[in-house]
Amino acid sequence: MSRGQRIGVRRETVVVFLGSTPRGPVSIPVTIRSVNEYLARFGSPDYADRLRVLLTQFFGNGGTKAIVVRVSQSSRYSRLSLAGPSGPLILEAINPGPWESLRASIDYDHISDADADRFNLVIHRMTSPTVHIVEEQEIFTAISVKPEDSDYLGHALMNSVLVRPCGAPPAARPANTLHLGVEAAASYVYAGTEWAPDEALTDYDMVGSDSEGTGLFALDLLPIVDLVCMVPDADRDIGPVALFMAERYCRKRNAFLLMDPPSQWNSVEAVQKNCREQEFCSPNVMTYFPRLENKGQQGDVSCTSVLGAIAGRLAAEDAVDGISAPDRQDSVVLRCRPGLELSLSDSDCVMLARNGINALRRVRPGHIQMSGLVTFARGIELAADWNDLRKRRSVLFIVESIARGTRWAAFDENAEETWAEIRQQVENFLQALYEQGALSGVTPKASFYVFCDSETNRLSRSIAGSGQKIESKSFTFCVGFTLQGAGDLAFRFVHNVFECRVDELGWQPGIALAS
Repeated sequence: MSRGQRIGVRRETVVVFLGSTPRGPVSIPVTIRSVNEYLARFGSPDYADRLRVLLTQFFGNGGTKAIVVRVSQSSRYSRLSLAGPSGPLILEAINPGPWESLRASIDYDHISDADADRFNLVIHRMTSPTVHIVEEQEIFTAISVKPEDSDYLGHALMNSVLVRPCGAPPAARPANTLHLGVEAAASYVYAGTEWAPDEALTDYDMVGSDSEGTGLFALDLLPIVDLVCMVPDADRDIGPVALFMAERYCRKRNAFLLMDPPSQWNSVEAVQKNCREQEFCSPNVMTYFPRLENKGQQGDVSCTSVLGAIAGRLAAEDAVDGISAPDRQDSVVLRCRPGLELSLSDSDCVMLARNGINALRRVRPGHIQMSGLVTFARGIELAADWNDLRKRRSVLFIVESIARGTRWAAFDENAEETWAEIRQQVENFLQALYEQGALSGVTPKASFYVFCDSETNRLSRSIAGSGQKIESKSFTFCVGFTLQGAGDLAFRFVHNVFECRVDELGWQPGIALAS
């Protein structure tokens, strides 16, 4: 946000699905608004994948927009070999994997005999190797095999989103693929499809590389992230490395990780035992129990996860009430055809909630109730209310909105004028939250405060004339507010040119909270 811009109290929830897909761009967040759009960008009718099932759940439960980030274990790319008198022109698919189905044709239409180095190239991306419906088309006219030519094929294909040259181009143009019969018709060269299936994703594939922006770190391309669903292959568990890194990343981004229950949770007793033994817990993680019945739900894929339905229901609620809306019910109903592995009693639900686990129970055909609405904090955080899913999400929304809305301060002069603008900008945001009922207090003054002055920014000082100026590489202010039903909360925001760090503090409205 820019200086003076108002911080909004309502926005669309950003839901990310991270996992393998049959095809499509890798480590690039792509907005998807329907299952059909997912199939066109990432899916294949010849390949039933788990992410398609979860997106079907998501849109079926009221979700309207999902961000899909493809993670690929494959390092193989489909290739097109276009024969010619001096050797083939080989083109390689930009996106990896055997399901990236391409074809190409060559012709010399409207090219004079004097231009013997030029040709026309058409590239098609199709629905699948067996369904030849053209989804994308690229046409390159009168391109040349001569590197010194301004229309050199290597330069032209820099604009392609489907293919790139592989190896040195031939000295002569590729042969015409036009089929000459009673009527001239295009003949296509198809990419090879006889590949062995890719191996399942590992933890390291899912996490990816910070420096290369792959895997989980592809989310850095998104300005806002609210809910993250990591989708491992074949109903596998998220491994400890991926879980640790995903939780750490979500904390940094003020986001929430939705996690499937471990496969070892096959009974209520097993859940209790595992919760006693494991040390992992987090207020930025949500999980549930039990899983869905182990039956194929779409094509030949078996998916026992219900994360898509949960994400869709939460996003739909946010669209109606806002993320920070107070006083909602302590359960939600999910639309989901498959049954559940187990039936839970009332006492089972209570036990699960105490351990930070949301309980699923069938309430009527095609509908499942999720009760508890708890995080996986398990009562270990500074604020006990971090166990409450909705309250925690409300706080994350408020904190992220303030952090993002005040980023401009990191690049401005650290002086009294800037302090005053920060105080006014944040107070206006909290006032709007107070008016819609998200904050509690007899008056706005009693429900929140903002400290931004020389005390919060006392890292180094220099005297310039008669006025005091702060010479600091960071910009610091503190905010406290009383969330409806959750008590008093306080945070320190520290901006620098690289990031905004947020630290949780104790509630201290009467004094400045300096570093």
